[in-house]
Amino acid sequence: MEEYCGDDAYTPIHMKSKILKHFGEDIILTETNGKPNVITLRKTAKGILQEFHQRQSTHDPEVEKMNIIKTAANLIKSDIKSKLQEKDEYPKGSDIESIDSNLDYLPDSLEIFLKHLFCSSKQLLKTSSIGQAIMQATRPRSLIAPLQIGLAIQLHHQFGSRFLIDTLYNLGFSSSYSEVQRYETNAAFSQGTDIPEMSGEKHLQYIADNVDHNIRTLDGLGTFHGMGIIASVTPGFQRKAIVPRDKISMDELKDIAKINIKIYRPDNNSGKEPLKFQKLLSVEETSFSESIGLQCGAVWPKKKTGWSSFCQMAYKGSYPGKSSIVYLPMIDMNPSDLTCIFSTLHFITEEAKRHNAEPVKTFDQPLYWKAVNIIVNEPDQSNLKSTVVRLGGFHTVMSFLGAIGHLMNESGLSELLETVYASTAVSHMLTGKAIARATRGHFLVHTALTLLLILNTFDIQIGADSMSSTESEQTEDGPTVDILFQIIEVIPEIERMTETFDGIMNGDIPVDSLKNNSMVTDVNKRINAYKETLKHCRTAGLWFQYIEMVELLRQFLTAERTGNWNLHLKSLQQMLPYLAASGRNLYTKSVHVYLQQMQDLPKSHPHIDRLFQSGHHVIRRFDAFVDAFVKEEFKISL
Repeated sequence: MEEYCGDDAYTPIHMKSKILKHFGEDIILTETNGKPNVITLRKTAKGILQEFHQRQSTHDPEVEKMNIIKTAANLIKSDIKSKLQEKDEYPKGSDIESIDSNLDYLPDSLEIFLKHLFCSSKQLLKTSSIGQAIMQATRPRSLIAPLQIGLAIQLHHQFGSRFLIDTLYNLGFSSSYSEVQRYETNAAFSQGTDIPEMSGEKHLQYIADNVDHNIRTLDGLGTFHGMGIIASVTPGFQRKAIVPRDKISMDELKDIAKINIKIYRPDNNSGKEPLKFQKLLSVEETSFSESIGLQCGAVWPKKKTGWSSFCQMAYKGSYPGKSSIVYLPMIDMNPSDLTCIFSTLHFITEEAKRHNAEPVKTFDQPLYWKAVNIIVNEPDQSNLKSTVVRLGGFHTVMSFLGAIGHLMNESGLSELLETVYASTAVSHMLTGKAIARATRGHFLVHTALTLLLILNTFDIQIGADSMSSTESEQTEDGPTVDILFQIIEVIPEIERMTETFDGIMNGDIPVDSLKNNSMVTDVNKRINAYKETLKHCRTAGLWFQYIEMVELLRQFLTAERTGNWNLHLKSLQQMLPYLAASGRNLYTKSVHVYLQQMQDLPKSHPHIDRLFQSGHHVIRRFDAFVDAFVKEEFKISL
């Protein structure tokens, strides 16, 4: 129009108003920010029905049926094209999760049509998913169906397979892999390093560790090795911000992920005092983990409930809530380099200050030791002086498991575990690498040793000569579990412990009553008296020490999963002799320094100490008091 009329041409706004006035409902005008407007002519329902009735009627029922189907398809297609949606933002997570929102996304005609086709128990879900697939196939360039993009993102997170996502996209069941990449780019750009809904009631702590990614998987070369950082917020949050759909360049994405590298020059910090070891104060915290272990071991032949399952069902209490994780930029440097650690500390300190929180950082042992030395040697006016550095509990447990394996070397423990696990797996378990298998294996051995202690304490023989059962009820390795229960159920104390177990499981008896339970105390005293008769036997002493180490492991897990800060410190302090005896000097000195810094926490950081005392030091993956006690995991072990 400008070519013919020049300056007298209509403006775009006036042109659009003229077009809408002239065509009315017969036109769809799509406006997209930064792109030319799209004008689409459509057939209205009135025009489609008029066209249908104007056709010459035939006496052939099949032809008439096909005409009706075509007319219905045109009506539904017209309603789909009438669906207004802007493609400048992605659907919200709440809309993807809600059945009602997904049904409202469909035109009424398409929803009614599909509901008449489906009659299963999941009719609404299938109506929503198939209906949105039809809409996406009808308007592939102007719609982003919530379930389509949601499924593609979920598959990408679960499998990371471009072939799988694009195959489903070509079949019309999900969005494309390129759309998923675009969503992730926009989500990362819009989020940045911000943490929403931060307040004084929430506890923010940062975790940094090695990140390894094999970029060139075919030849195993080109591995990325850097420092990864995440932030944990307890209690967690749910992001409500809508992710925009823009074209984000890699340069724009890099700008929000920049971490200023600060060169560490230790020569400038000369004259500082070295890190000194102080005397540790004893931690007064009551733990009845040993009583729970004895209770579970005594009734295991009948109840077949392990320690973890018992804790999952018996422990009750208040807790801060499930935590949320925020992923932060990585540093493309060797994580063990002092400059990398120095830069990480400054970045985390600045981020914590920006969110009005005190900086709390967690490292594994090698990085922890270097970070502590850096902070100690910093000037008094440095921002890093306000930092609280924590020693990672996961790696500490791995080291303690390795200490157990070292102290029990050539004791027969490996041969015992090989009756359940393969020899290669056992070697990893005893070094602490396979932490889940090692924990389960030690718990199984502890339960067996507890049963043997009970039988010997009450002078009950389980040999073939002393058993009244038939040979068919025995195995080559000894009596079956059912026969074992028949043997120990004659003990009055065990029968009463079984009643106590049932009372705890039913909620009639609180679990913390076990520490003062007279029957459990009496049985424990008798077991200790039996141990005294074997104090001159070195082999028995070794296995008694093994039982104590496994009980200490359980105590530490109890502290972590229930958020008991004092029990956490007490357990680490009790681990020190075993770490030192097994030659794990690095963890011995690191745990000692960590404990002496944490015992000064009430004076140096009283607010952080109050949060830790209330259980905020735990990062919970589940919305439950006893975190990480998964029942299904221990059903297999039973």
